[in-house]
Amino acid sequence: MATVTSVETGHDLESLRVKMLEAASLYGINHPLVLHYSRLIDAYHNRLLADELSRQPVECQNEMQMG
Repeated sequence: MATVTSVETGHDLESLRVKMLEAASLYGINHPLVLHYSRLIDAYHNRLLADELSRQPVECQNEMQMG
């Protein structure tokens, strides 16, 4: 899995967020296009969290998973 830099992350997430908000204002929040952008943002966040977890020592990962 490729690591994403913070500059790319901020730009990509902001771009997706803007597209989602524009689609929501045009079509309503339950439109399939809005939901598509929302899912893309969720998937991107999940990938970022996985990247972050993979760079932490095992002890920290266990603590985070336990809550």
